[in-house]
Amino acid sequence: MSDKPMDGLSRDTGFARLVQSIRAGGTAAEAAFSRVFSEYASSLRVYLLARSHDAAASDDLLQECFIRFLRSVRKGVEIRHPAYLWKIADSVLVDHHRRESAAVRSTERTTPIEEGVDYPDSAPAPDADGRELFDCIERALVDYSSTHPSHANVVELAIVEQWTIDEMSEYLERTCAATRQYLYEVRKRLRNFVRERCGALM
Repeated sequence: MSDKPMDGLSRDTGFARLVQSIRAGGTAAEAAFSRVFSEYASSLRVYLLARSHDAAASDDLLQECFIRFLRSVRKGVEIRHPAYLWKIADSVLVDHHRRESAAVRSTERTTPIEEGVDYPDSAPAPDADGRELFDCIERALVDYSSTHPSHANVVELAIVEQWTIDEMSEYLERTCAATRQYLYEVRKRLRNFVRERCGALM
């Protein structure tokens, strides 16, 4: 997400005013909603794609996010920060993964157990240029995201999306001090997880 001010306002203040304009209705509401979409759709799409691993589905999920956002605004839900969009995205992703899991379970009941399983002939040879370490770290991050999805989300929002402490505390529903401590603990756990998996290659 961009940190630049919106029309001379702070990002949070500008976002809150856009929400107010959408809630008020009329032509101003259409312009405000378009502004929100243009500001945040790209970052949200990347976030959804990274967690759904499905380019086609991510576009549908993005649309669902903004539909839910609009419904929340019209219902009078208090929305002060752009972080609210990512809370919606998390909810949309949970629903998506539930649907995917249900579809997989349905398929498993009718699919031979060994169908589609790829058995490699041999393990890949170590790569002297550090590729083996890179692959190990990449696998560790994927495993960490699978076993600790909430932690992985927080790390990405803090580091990749560069959210402020205020945005993170709004998203986590914690105080700023508690959020700082939580971020420190999450990053420490991630470092330890990667070190345990790949320390021998470092």
